Amino acid sequence: MKIYLGDGNTWLVNAMTADPSKEGRLKALREGPYGRVHCDNDVVDHQVVNLAYANGVTVSFSMAGFTKEINRTAKLFGTEGEMRLTMNRNEIEINHFSGRTTVVTPEIQPGGHNGGDSALMRSFLREVRSGGGGGNLTSARVSAETHLLAFAAEESRLTGETVDFPEYVKQNPAPVPGGGDQFPEVPFT
Repeated sequence: MKIYLGDGNTWLVNAMTADPSKEGRLKALREGPYGRVHCDNDVVDHQVVNLAYANGVTVSFSMAGFTKEINRTAKLFGTEGEMRLTMNRNEIEINHFSGRTTVVTPEIQPGGHNGGDSALMRSFLREVRSGGGGGNLTSARVSAETHLLAFAAEESRLTGETVDFPEYVKQNPAPVPGGGDQFPEVPFT
């Protein structure tokens, strides 16, 4: 309960109620699903997903829903160094194997996920308005593929089995923007 009634208008409060006042939060806890003691919610609260790409690149994604800091971090390791990204500190740290360290502090953007939510919507609208030629960093196809990857990870979690992603895509075809009825061969093993 402390997390819902504490100071601040966090994303948790925004998910629970449109009225962030103490009275609004209490009403949402009394009348909505967030105040239930016994719950039928089986949403994952922690998960590790390992990916192996055909080109030898591996990815290990870890998610924990119950941590002291509600934060997103990423660690990328390459042949010349490593990069650490920390959303709460708004910091990108680049550690070169030569010993040099560079710290980048991007400009803070308003909105959820440091402006990422708003940027996604602007990008989506630009893509729609331009008829698919908006020059976005990603396409609807790539977005759909990443969603299928998340669905495959959930399938693995529920079954306890390794999921072969190309086979998963064949068994769960999704419409491809711009024609066709299935994604082309994807570079996952």
